[in-house]
Amino acid sequence: MEASFYDIRLAAEVTVDIQEVCKIARHLLDRSIARDATGLSKALGCNLYDDIVPDLGDEEWLVVERERYRQLHLHALESLSEELIAIGWYGAAVEAALGVTRIDPFRESARQLLVRAYLAEGNQLEARRQLKDYRNLLRRELGLEPTDRFLRLIQAPSPLRPQAAEPPAAVPQRSAHVP
Repeated sequence: MEASFYDIRLAAEVTVDIQEVCKIARHLLDRSIARDATGLSKALGCNLYDDIVPDLGDEEWLVVERERYRQLHLHALESLSEELIAIGWYGAAVEAALGVTRIDPFRESARQLLVRAYLAEGNQLEARRQLKDYRNLLRRELGLEPTDRFLRLIQAPSPLRPQAAEPPAAVPQRSAHVP
């Protein structure tokens, strides 16, 4: 801590967790930056999964800042999940998507990522269970249904896993003609 007669501030070498998390979150949202496995591992190890904004009251400026951080947090976790699916780290992608659903259980984009991660790892049962749970939550709490786009995820073959080739058409056998 640094102090003077007029003010008190944190020393320059002190880091604040929310600043570090926001820096990593903004990095995840910047699509112009190519990330490697090391960068994704760093993002997995930070506090993106924790709600680090304490409830300090309902002052208007604080409400706006908390929502700004919440949205940054949600979008960063979704971006992380997408990238983890793309590189085949399905378990970590599931964890990131579940982190979003913990913060906002009604967020369909997070549920879609969760289903995509399960389908990519070949876990169709978990994907269908997520759809069913989400559908029940929406119906019970809001009287809504999942979007058609979400429903099509379960119906369509996963683009992330190779599909089995169609069996070749039967080739007609020539019968040997014996004179």
